[in-house]
Amino acid sequence: MPAAPIPAPVIAAPPKRWPWLALALIVGVAAISVLTALHQREQNARRAEMQATLFATELRDSVREITVFGNATPDRDLTRVLRPVIASTARTASARVARLDRLLGGDPRTDRLTAQLLQIRQVAATTSGPIAFGVRLNAQADRMARTADAIARDQRARATLIARETIAGGALAVLLSLAIVALVLQRAQRLLVAAGLRQAAQLQELAESDPLTGLANRRRLADDLARLRALTTPGAPVQVVICDLDGFKALNDTLGHEAGDELLVRFAAHLTAAAGDRGEAYRLGGDEFCVLSRPGLDVAGPIRAALAGDADLPVRGSAGLALWPTEAPSARAAMRLADERMYAVKASRRRAASAAA
Repeated sequence: MPAAPIPAPVIAAPPKRWPWLALALIVGVAAISVLTALHQREQNARRAEMQATLFATELRDSVREITVFGNATPDRDLTRVLRPVIASTARTASARVARLDRLLGGDPRTDRLTAQLLQIRQVAATTSGPIAFGVRLNAQADRMARTADAIARDQRARATLIARETIAGGALAVLLSLAIVALVLQRAQRLLVAAGLRQAAQLQELAESDPLTGLANRRRLADDLARLRALTTPGAPVQVVICDLDGFKALNDTLGHEAGDELLVRFAAHLTAAAGDRGEAYRLGGDEFCVLSRPGLDVAGPIRAALAGDADLPVRGSAGLALWPTEAPSARAAMRLADERMYAVKASRRRAASAAA
């Protein structure tokens, strides 16, 4: 089983900002659309106010002019002379009312104004008496002017309210935009910190891992030995096992470095599987490895079994064991003792092989 490959370092890329920018753009477009709509409504209300005011002013001016003209006209000619003047005034007023109706969007008061203009035309067509004609004309014009004044007041109030809503909406849009910007910055900062922590962890892992086998390296071994110093006791010692492959240099020279590297990877996998959760394996360099047990646990037996060689591992390995602090007072002394015992095992095997030959 090959050792797990070491992941390549990941550069802490800046966080994706396009979702937040898209959100800010959507909010901005929505805010602009709302403010534009409010502004358009305000302008319509202002125009409606202006049309209603002009209508009332022009109506009053026309009635005054008709009255002055009527006073200067003989009674016998009054009806005949004023009818075309009133009809022309009514047409002009009707056009003004039509524009006002388009701005108001079907206000029933514009329908009432239209009906009142029609009544003025009827008065002009049916009333022959100058006094009755003048009284009815003034009364009708006064009612229409008051209606127009009421429309103008309502539209002025409406425009003022919409203007306030526009100001409030603009302020809200600004605050919302600032909140989004703050959220984006905060989110970006958190993502950058998280990415930096992940990168730091990966770099730390790379710094403490062997690039070929994926095992922990000498630096990690030194850190773990320092950590275990406070946990080791004579009653729960740490097993320090130093091991290597027998005849690895000759095999590496014969088959090539690629085959040698593959053998080291498989050997590392055997050590990791043998240690299991009872300890951890480290590569010291070349074909030299170290296994540390957890305090009070045994890894030496499974490691020796793994070094015996099998179909997946065609060569044998040698191992030396030292108990820390039972046999060695310090981690350095335990490493040296285990190394000496490993070479003693090798020498014993060579002597046995020579005697057999």
